[in-house]
Parts: sequence; C-alpha cells; structure tokens
Amino acid sequence: MLSALKIKLIDENNKQMKILLKSFFLFIFYKVLKIDALFLYKNKTFNNLIEKSNLINESNLIDLVNSINYMVPVGCSKQLIRIGGSSDGAYIVPDDLDCIEACFSPGTSYKKDFEDHLAKNYKIKSFLSDGSVEESKLDLMDNYQIFQKKWINDFDDKYTTTLSSWINCTNYKNSQNLLLQMDIEGSEYNSLLNASDTCLKQFRIMVIEFHNLNRLKNQRFLNQIFVPIMQRILSQFDCVHAHANNCLPFIKIADFDIPQVIELTFYRKDCNKGLKKVYIPHPQDVLNVPKNPKMLLGKPWK
Repeated sequence: MLSALKIKLIDENNKQMKILLKSFFLFIFYKVLKIDALFLYKNKTFNNLIEKSNLINESNLIDLVNSINYMVPVGCSKQLIRIGGSSDGAYIVPDDLDCIEACFSPGTSYKKDFEDHLAKNYKIKSFLSDGSVEESKLDLMDNYQIFQKKWINDFDDKYTTTLSSWINCTNYKNSQNLLLQMDIEGSEYNSLLNASDTCLKQFRIMVIEFHNLNRLKNQRFLNQIFVPIMQRILSQFDCVHAHANNCLPFIKIADFDIPQVIELTFYRKDCNKGLKKVYIPHPQDVLNVPKNPKMLLGKPWK
C-alpha cells in the first residue's frame, strides 16, 4: 500500500516537473528568444533558402503549363479602364466602380495616384498600409484616405497584420463590394494563403501584382504556394486582365516567355456576367519602367 502510494507521488511529481519544464521552455522560446516572431518575419528568406536546396525538385512540365494558364484572362463583361494615371502604380480594372464601397491598398509606398483617382473621380475611400512609409510624408486626402504603418502578411503583431484583421478593424467588415489593390513585393503569397475564402469574397475586384515568378520552376513553390493561391482565387473570381511589368526581363519557363512580375486583375464571378472580351495587350497598358524595353505577353496569353 505504502509502495503504491510512493509510486503515485513520484508519478505526480514527474508530471509536475514536466509541466514546469515545458512552461520554462515555452517562456524561453516565445518571450526571450522570440523564435516564433523570427520565423514569421524571416519566412520569405527561409523559403528562398529551402527552394535552393538540392532536396527540392524542379516543377513538373505539365504542372507548369497548367499554372501559367491560371494567369490567362477569360475576358471581362464590362469595359476595362485605367485608374491612377499613365505610369507605374496605375492599374486596369472593370468599369464597375460605382458599386465599390472602399478600397484596401497594401503596399502604398509614397505614390498613391490610384487611391487619389478613386477619391476624386468616384468618391471611394481608401485604406492604405505600408510598414516602410511615414504617414507624415503622405499627403492624405481628408475623409477619403486612412493610413496605417504596418506590413500586410500572414500574422498579427505590433508592426504587421493580416488582410482579414485589417478589414475587420474598419466599418467595412461586412461589405461584399470592396476593391483590393495589392503590391507588397512578394509578401502577397503568404497574405493570400492566410486569407479565408470569406475574406476574399468581400472583394468585388482585386488587382494583385505577383512577384518572383522565376520561382515557378521550383516544385515546392509551385505546388505548395502558387497553385493553391490561384485555385482559391479562381474558384470565386475570373482573371480579366494581365499585364507584364517590365521592371525585369522575361524568363523562359515551359517554352513560354514569362514575366518575372505580372499584374493580374480579378473580377468576382457573380459580377462578370454576359459577353466577355479579352484584350491582350490592352490599349491603356503602359510601361512601368519607361527606360526598359516594352514587354508584350505572347503565348499562352494570345
């Protein structure tokens, strides 16, 4: 009886010790070393290093062709118009802006011609976010432009937030008629993977700049990141416009000339009804970098 009691007490002590050690380890891990924050902030760097590993295979040719076709527009039932002027930072969108209640624009930089155009011509309020920009250096339009100094990614902390958390902090958390204009230099992948289908469906129109398309050759990037993102988007949206950003030259992938940076416009399927027309290139496409050669999309876009 006493022996059994001693064994039980030892087991209880061991359990308590394990709990204490686990708590101590978690305290060191999260509060002292902040490994979680380090990983989240350096996730893009870690992924780039892993993709260069000899353990990661090149993408399957058929998978590559299929993924490239995800970026080919199916046409738009509305006229396409350019918003934001005639230089980099302006984008082609469906002429359906009267229904837009607000624009969310991650990756503001110091140029906001797109958001200014929306405010002046369509009375659309814009929410801007960029962790590298000082609000004092932005000439924000009163009542139409609200800025936060944060990065948009797949987690929330003092300096970073997710797309859904950002929307939920506004009066438009229940809206189904938002506009997304995203240019966040590669962080679009984590941000979009993290965004729920419910969050994405809140946007009537999305303009997204996809970077580092040279990574399509990497099996891990293609199958774990790019394809899941595109499949999720295309389940609710039609791609209605594609434009090669000429900041970097074409690269050869699956016998196609692929831009390393591409601007894609998506229009929610329930809005894109009727006869659809495709314009590649579009008459209002412009050079993003005037000093660089013009880049026209070829096959499979046309």
